[in-house]
Amino acid sequence: MPQRPAAQQYARQTYSEQPQVFNPAAEQRGRNAQRQHQQPHHQYAQQPAFAPQHPQYAQQQYGQQYTQQQVQRPQPQYAQQQYAAQPQYAQQQQGYGAPPPGYGGNGGGNGSYGGGNGGGPRGRQPYGSSNGNSNGGGQPPKKKRKNKALWITLAILASLLLIVGSIYGYYISRYNRDVLVDQGFADDWDDIDTEGSGPASLQDIEGNSDPIIRVKQKDKNIENILLLGVDGGDMGDAGHRSDSMMIVSINKKDKTIKIASLMRDIWAYNPTRDKYDKLNSAYSYGGPGQTVNVINHNFDMDIQKFVVTDFNGLINLVDVLGGIELEVTDAEAPHIQGLPAGGTVKLSGSQALDYARIRVIDSDFSRVERQRRVIMAMLSTMRSEDPKTQVDTVNESMQYVRSNISGGELTGDLMNMVLSASSGIDQKTIPEEGMYTVNASGTWYMELDWDRQVESLHEFIFGK
Repeated sequence: MPQRPAAQQYARQTYSEQPQVFNPAAEQRGRNAQRQHQQPHHQYAQQPAFAPQHPQYAQQQYGQQYTQQQVQRPQPQYAQQQYAAQPQYAQQQQGYGAPPPGYGGNGGGNGSYGGGNGGGPRGRQPYGSSNGNSNGGGQPPKKKRKNKALWITLAILASLLLIVGSIYGYYISRYNRDVLVDQGFADDWDDIDTEGSGPASLQDIEGNSDPIIRVKQKDKNIENILLLGVDGGDMGDAGHRSDSMMIVSINKKDKTIKIASLMRDIWAYNPTRDKYDKLNSAYSYGGPGQTVNVINHNFDMDIQKFVVTDFNGLINLVDVLGGIELEVTDAEAPHIQGLPAGGTVKLSGSQALDYARIRVIDSDFSRVERQRRVIMAMLSTMRSEDPKTQVDTVNESMQYVRSNISGGELTGDLMNMVLSASSGIDQKTIPEEGMYTVNASGTWYMELDWDRQVESLHEFIFGK
């Protein structure tokens, strides 16, 4: 059997029995490029150095991956495979890789044509600075600068959120300390103490408010809250009665608010006392808790939350808002200090309180209407004010309010609902015309036609 030439035999062993073809023309082109310092073709920019034409060196340097064709003309896709597999070239992957002979020297010029010791011409550096020892010059990666700017922006936003959260947390903490009442609940009238008495002041409500009897909510989209007004100037002794009672109905689906004012002289049954009495007397027996229970019992309502306000606080609250505008009649003007005549006027805090207390010129119905107008004017003014004034008003009002509504709920959903109601607030006074009779012998009170009045109230609040 004839013997193969040594070079051919070695090629078969190295390249899976495929003979190695020697290409003198390719060898000559490489030498010419070295001498003339010509710019290599762009397709070689991301390729490793020309593969040595001697199979033995190719095996040692690049393993057994080269085929005959690859040795003749390196393929672009081979560059990534080649350097990923060799640790010594790992740092060269971020630049051009190992440049052709004479263009970057002995490998010290990664990412730059002229940074090595080969004496090649300085070239452009489209991939940025290298990780080698190149002095070829390049711009720092823009991605790092963008990431740094992003982190700075996020840090600023986080700081602002912490500040806002701290302010919000401060007000919530203060509300829960000074306003929130730890209100008890019960399942039946038998669970309520009949010997209790109402609070002497706003600060005495906790511990002097009867448990509220749990009732099922009639409409999941409608929440009814009882607003109670007391006159701080008359308080100081237990047994004080409430001066005003309003059912504030919030429809979360329709984004509407309705207010039904309840006259304090309504003759209502009190199951705790097992007797009839004026509606406002419930506060003197068991504070806001018992008032809620008596109203639920007589009007078939589903109230579970309350807000108690001191009308003396109106003076400070109106002043914080900068006053409120109201239409005052010529008959009402003489009863308001410092107001010479009626018309559309701007009232101070003390003048608004004088207006809300007027009843000698007409009736208690008119007095209730005036109280409601003051509250509506304050709400309208607050809705038009800047956020800082709104916060100042809420902050000032805390000392004149007690409630069993949590701070998060009051300053969240309920506050947003009140400030962003899509339409005007509908109002009604109970009892309505033709649905009551007056008893003037002995104790003066209003006796209701309960069936008609309850049906009318439910139609107003629930729409049925």
